[in-house]
Amino acid sequence: MKVLKLNDILKLNIKEKQKIEDIFNEENTYYNTKLIKIDNQINKLLKHNNKYYYLFIYKDKKIIAKLRFYIKKIIDKILLGRFIYKNDTYCFIQQVFVSNRYRQKGLCSIMLKYLDNKVRYKKVLAVEKENIKAIKCYKKNKFKNIKFEYDNKMVNEWKLNDIIINDEYLLIK
Repeated sequence: MKVLKLNDILKLNIKEKQKIEDIFNEENTYYNTKLIKIDNQINKLLKHNNKYYYLFIYKDKKIIAKLRFYIKKIIDKILLGRFIYKNDTYCFIQQVFVSNRYRQKGLCSIMLKYLDNKVRYKKVLAVEKENIKAIKCYKKNKFKNIKFEYDNKMVNEWKLNDIIINDEYLLIK
């Protein structure tokens, strides 16, 4: 297992970057989204948030699972641009992906447990309601639903609609 800060990925050799690009594109193919070039993707992400970290699991010199996370102190009670919760510092988990061939083998749990051991902050993630297998993994790893509280000011400010609110859960540990 390896954890890399976003800008450290740019410093890797071509072979290592290709492994990362491959897992990104496997995920993009799975979700039927556009394929990427790793340098372009990292530079694009660096413009928005240079505090991203990636956790990779390797097998036979290939990346077979990944997740992205970042740490952020919340002072306005808005999480992920949508939810109101307690002010605190959180570890936001994003883009959990396991290569199709290695699913249902506990890799998601391994990554979450690794993060638990290395990052002391509360963990938060959003998951689509239809992603039953992921929800099962998160619940097994002691994530719980956050009770949502919305106010009209926030809904108008973020231009929310019922589709976004009703299509995913926000989980915390």
